[in-house]
Amino acid sequence: MGRRIGAYYKKLCALFCLRKKGRLGVAAGLFLVLAGMLVSGSFGFRSRGAEPEQIEYYYENVCASCDGTKDFYSLFQERLSKEEQKALQGRTAAYNVFLDSCREQYEERVRELEIPKGTSLPVLIVGSRWVSGLEQMEELLREAAKESAAHSGPAEGGLSGEGQQKDSSGEKKESKYNDLQHVGERDGNQEEIALAKRLEAKLQESQTPVVLLFTTEACEDCEKVKEWLDEQQELTGGRVLEYNIIKEPCLNLLKGMFREYGLKEQDQKVPALFYGNDAATGADGILNLDGKQLWEEKENQGLISNIGRVREQLSETEGEKAAGGQNLLTLAGAGLLAGLNPCSVSMLLMLLSMIVSEKASVWKNGLLYLAGKYTAYVTIGLIIYVSAASLDGLILQDAGNILNKILVLLFGTAGILYLADAVRVFRQEYGKIRTQLPAGLRKWNHGLIRRVGNYSGMLKPLLILGLGMAISVGEFFCTGQIYMASITYLLKDQVSMVWISFLVYVTAMSLPAFLMLLIIQRTRNTELISEFMLRHMGAVKIFYALLFLGYALYFFLT
Repeated sequence: MGRRIGAYYKKLCALFCLRKKGRLGVAAGLFLVLAGMLVSGSFGFRSRGAEPEQIEYYYENVCASCDGTKDFYSLFQERLSKEEQKALQGRTAAYNVFLDSCREQYEERVRELEIPKGTSLPVLIVGSRWVSGLEQMEELLREAAKESAAHSGPAEGGLSGEGQQKDSSGEKKESKYNDLQHVGERDGNQEEIALAKRLEAKLQESQTPVVLLFTTEACEDCEKVKEWLDEQQELTGGRVLEYNIIKEPCLNLLKGMFREYGLKEQDQKVPALFYGNDAATGADGILNLDGKQLWEEKENQGLISNIGRVREQLSETEGEKAAGGQNLLTLAGAGLLAGLNPCSVSMLLMLLSMIVSEKASVWKNGLLYLAGKYTAYVTIGLIIYVSAASLDGLILQDAGNILNKILVLLFGTAGILYLADAVRVFRQEYGKIRTQLPAGLRKWNHGLIRRVGNYSGMLKPLLILGLGMAISVGEFFCTGQIYMASITYLLKDQVSMVWISFLVYVTAMSLPAFLMLLIIQRTRNTELISEFMLRHMGAVKIFYALLFLGYALYFFLT
């Protein structure tokens, strides 16, 4: 800027001297040249001495005995030369984004520089440039040191938040700082809300007083506290629930607990112990407690109330995740396949055959039967889901990885069995099909249909409605395989408004039966449907296999 202003004055002087002849003009011209040189020199001096760009290191650390800046300062001291360190001296500040004030500052910088959501910490920011990853940080620090040593101030055309810079032609080119470490983006606080619900359920069911402990890996203070709590447990008969904040939902739940218990920023660290309406953090703060007083609140009401308020705050700020389009589409597809299950279709055709032979109303009786099945399946699904969700909150959380492996094994096995049955169908080896209703249950269902079909009293409509419910229970061991897989999928994805998901599934499951009912109503012939199902049974088995293998892959990857 100083040079530009000096050049500007020189041009004015030259113009002035051309227009003004004589001594006065020359004197004035010389004066302006001198002034321009002074201004240029002055601005040039200020440019060289301009305040250098601040170096901001953002990291996240909650462990009281851990140093979150260790890796960065090791890089600073071990990889940079003495000259580079001197050039950067006094310009570096570290911010722990676990603390609310630092988090707000980091989020502001993220907005300013358009740093992509999901960029992993730690992040280094120098002026308008930013990187993630220690190797990239070293490069950026060296460049900043060179700029500082050359007294050139901030580099023009520095990197943007997208990891790009402009060359001399003004066109964008890829920067060496665009090798970023990303993590998967999260959608809201659904996992934290689900965790809080499970924790509430666990506390409500506990018959002994409970304290809640948050720890992390490689934390000496955490190990000391756990040993001390083990001793206190034996003396008092209390119970400790421990959560490792390496898992993101646990970390974010801990932050909510810090806010709810009103802990100051300097006290927001692990190990963190919550008991009743009180809390203590750090080894010193916890080990100085009276162990006998930790479990005085017999019914855990203080913890339950505080966790409930944390959950409510999470719900208000982010909202629970409703069943999204992808979830509903998956469930609708699974329901359609379940509706084509040969076990279910055979029961419907048997009932409709009897109704046709009696010349009774196919439409009326068929709809009553489907209404009974619809009600039964929605009810069964909700009961299983609620029971499983409660069980998950009590004992399954700590065995999540084992459960996932079991589900992968079960669904993978089911997929292979259905593929094998598809081969048997194509070979017309129907007697060797494995994935079907046991013979005893088939016989029981058939007998039930015959008894209701042969009844001719006024209560027959109610009996057909009840028949639909009873058959649903009887055939559940066959059609329920996909239903249980879908319920497990809902549990894993932790959606809210679960009843909508079940309505979508059961409605889709009922569509094939409804279409069959329309056809038989018009044709009064059930053989067309029987022949169609027989011709396409192999394809149905293949679709079943793909669905179960898809569920197995889903649980393997999550």
